[in-house]
Amino acid sequence: MALPLAYFLTWTTYGTWLPGDERCSVNRLANWPGAERVPPHDGLKNYAVTQMNSPAFVLDENQRTIVQAVIKSHCEKRGWELLAVNCRTNHVHVVVKCGDIAAKIVRNQFKSYATRALRDAGLTNQQQVWTKDGSDRMLWNERAVSAAVEYVLNQ
Repeated sequence: MALPLAYFLTWTTYGTWLPGDERCSVNRLANWPGAERVPPHDGLKNYAVTQMNSPAFVLDENQRTIVQAVIKSHCEKRGWELLAVNCRTNHVHVVVKCGDIAAKIVRNQFKSYATRALRDAGLTNQQQVWTKDGSDRMLWNERAVSAAVEYVLNQ
């Protein structure tokens, strides 16, 4: 089976981009380029708020710096090629080449190591930092890789 050239991984911080949000959202049944997004819906968003078990988590500049450094370091340790990373206040984008490792495993490792580093630095307590899943897009050709890198670095 052919492997993608790279992955374009995205995940959000906990509680900052809920289903029904005015920016629209993605669900796990329709998460591919061009898929229809979940439209804004106050009832859905209000329900999502009632299901939260901790406050929304927004990354400050210090925390963002740590997250990016951890992702870079983890790629170096694993021998993965980090093509782009951009940690924002409420989400993270990564474009990475990592061979035959599944995208979900890569994303979950980034999230775990970043959470551990934030806690070790005393920059968060036991609060939930990230949403449960994320978006894992497979990039099959150089054009797709270049477009993803451009988006991540210049959004």
